[in-house]
Amino acid sequence: ITGLAVLRDADTTRLAVLKDDRYAPFSAPPHTGEEAGVYLYELRAGRLIDAGHLPLPRRGELAALPIAERLLDCDLDGDGRRDLVAGLTGNTGASAREREPHAAVFRQRPGGGFDRVVLGVHPLACVQLDDDVADELVVRGLGPDAQAVWALGVGDTPVPPRVDAAPPAP
Repeated sequence: ITGLAVLRDADTTRLAVLKDDRYAPFSAPPHTGEEAGVYLYELRAGRLIDAGHLPLPRRGELAALPIAERLLDCDLDGDGRRDLVAGLTGNTGASAREREPHAAVFRQRPGGGFDRVVLGVHPLACVQLDDDVADELVVRGLGPDAQAVWALGVGDTPVPPRVDAAPPAP
């Protein structure tokens, strides 16, 4: 487990738990560990109830098996529903290019489901920088822009759009 976040919406409280596959399983096949991703647990009557799983990008969507570094919660579009941002890097056996960070952004839909978009940036923080209701996502660039820092979502442009921008599998 590499990250935790508490999502408090108007009528629910959920715990988000980020898990990756960085360690090889100790058991012989078939391995019994849970799939990498964000696991959601809803707080009901003092108990945590399984409320779903949001898968991380898989090999083929990214150049290497993603290793989860952090989990941020924010409201990227100001709709009052909490969104999640998972910071990912490639596994340590990958080439330098394959180890570049990415952000898996899970935007919450009305009704509680999530849409995923993968961004080629390194997420640093979710903050409120201007006077609108949407949070901004502070990111670092990649490659030659690795030292550049941007605040996405400042002003009237919500970021990222609500689509799954993951590339098709080869």
